[in-house]
Amino acid sequence: MSIWKQASAMAAQTPPQRNRYADFLRAMSILFVIVGHWLVAAVFVLPESGAVQVADLQQLRPGTQWISWLFQVMPVFFMVGGYANALSIRSSQAKGIVYAEWLYARLARLMRPLLLLMVTWLVLAFLMRAFDAELETVRYVSQGALVPTWFLAIYTLIVMLAPWSYRLWLQFGYRSWLVFVALSLTVDALYFLQQWHWLGWSNYLWIWLAVHPLG
Repeated sequence: MSIWKQASAMAAQTPPQRNRYADFLRAMSILFVIVGHWLVAAVFVLPESGAVQVADLQQLRPGTQWISWLFQVMPVFFMVGGYANALSIRSSQAKGIVYAEWLYARLARLMRPLLLLMVTWLVLAFLMRAFDAELETVRYVSQGALVPTWFLAIYTLIVMLAPWSYRLWLQFGYRSWLVFVALSLTVDALYFLQQWHWLGWSNYLWIWLAVHPLG
């Protein structure tokens, strides 16, 4: 069976009440992130030695840096995630499912594909070394292939906090969103004006906690 027939069969089995547009947005946002990261990896062969080298295209050709703005789609992924998590939370509450069981089911859907990717790439890295690829090249290519998964770390934390943020949204609406926006702006102000660089990492939490409920 071809991949298109498999996709058609899966689509036919999808419940009619499922929001396919949300699925489309999530899939396209992930695809854009992957393609965007791969495009910046410039692979070329040195004419003198024939060695394969990998570099950052945006550093080699600064004029291409503006293209990265076309791939800033992570907010879409987090908003669709907020929509899906809200539906899942309502469904679990109606069925009497406890938080731990709900969280396990949500995280399992994230971790299974990630583990498959990690194992597959580990095998590919060993094969590249077996065919005499330079260690630095393997490192750079691996980083380029796996760095698109960075968002799963913060998204996992957002999912863990989703029932709490969902209750805040139900109780306070956009006022809860404004709190997270204010926190992120405060962190930025302290980062740039007071040089509190250690605090900057917290904006991974505040910004995406602000974006997630918008779904």
